[in-house]
Amino acid sequence: MRSLPSTFRTFVWVLALALALAPSALAQAIGDDHDVFLDAVGAVANGDAYLVGPLELRTEAPGNVLANVTVEGLLDAAGIEAAASTFAIATGYGEGIREPLATFLTERAQGYIGQGPVAVGVEGYQLELDVTTGVAIGTPVASLTMSIPRAPDEAFGLPASTIGDPDAPVLIRVFSDFECPYCKRYAEQILPMLEQSVLETEGVAFAFHHFPLNTIHANAEPAAVASQCVQDLYGVDAFWPYHDLIFERQGAWGSLGDPDPYFLRLLGDTPEVVTAAGSADAAEEQVAACIAQGDALAFVREATDRAIALGVQGTPTVFVGGHRVSDFGTPDAYLRLIRLERALAGLADASPQ
Repeated sequence: MRSLPSTFRTFVWVLALALALAPSALAQAIGDDHDVFLDAVGAVANGDAYLVGPLELRTEAPGNVLANVTVEGLLDAAGIEAAASTFAIATGYGEGIREPLATFLTERAQGYIGQGPVAVGVEGYQLELDVTTGVAIGTPVASLTMSIPRAPDEAFGLPASTIGDPDAPVLIRVFSDFECPYCKRYAEQILPMLEQSVLETEGVAFAFHHFPLNTIHANAEPAAVASQCVQDLYGVDAFWPYHDLIFERQGAWGSLGDPDPYFLRLLGDTPEVVTAAGSADAAEEQVAACIAQGDALAFVREATDRAIALGVQGTPTVFVGGHRVSDFGTPDAYLRLIRLERALAGLADASPQ
């Protein structure tokens, strides 16, 4: 979803098509065991580094969890093949990325000679290229680093609501739009799966962030404001049932000219809200006053601004800590990034329990 410099778009489009046919990621990638990765790439010890084919390989692996991979050397045919094969394993994408990446390096690397480090987005990863002139005429020398970009925690701001301890060491964050059909699917299918698997992991919580796509979903922001009022007035135990009901009845309110009366009536169908407010009528009166007051709207718009600043362009967009999740429907993708987050935080045991 992230916009990339135009010079890289052809490569990324080709890569995206290739990844659609890629096999499931292997447990040898960034976020997995460092030693397993070294075995998978056939690394040979060479002083304080390693060799893969003709290239020097360096890694960062806090707690023996692979955090990033750098290869350096001559980008001749053998070097390009070694780099592409190494990154195919480091990303877990396998053959889905190896050939497109080799083609990209063959056709484009020389064009970046002398430009300094240049970052390229690669389906949830970042490839940084630093290319210089090689000894052999026409053959570049490069340092290539593959990593998963990480946004700082403070960039996310406060979530609308959380499941679990909001101060947990690892926070899974979803930016969501109540009118988005894919967000509805995430809320109804993927979040329950996470609650039964990933969120059972010690020290992991889940956070909901508003990101109403106002240009295409006219009623998404009013839905977000109503839900935020429920959170502000009645807390977490009322927010999540109301959140579920808004998504469940998405088809009933999505095309309304003024959806606020519907969202107020929906309060009476949410027992947790009625109990917290004392009655359905009291809930409608209190939430209506909250909507009119404007603080909830300001909160939603601040959350939207933060999402845009993070480069979020569509919904749902999911992060584990500061790392964006590419395959947010697969528990293993979350567990891998949980390991990485714990390792980067210096926690003694980086493995999810």
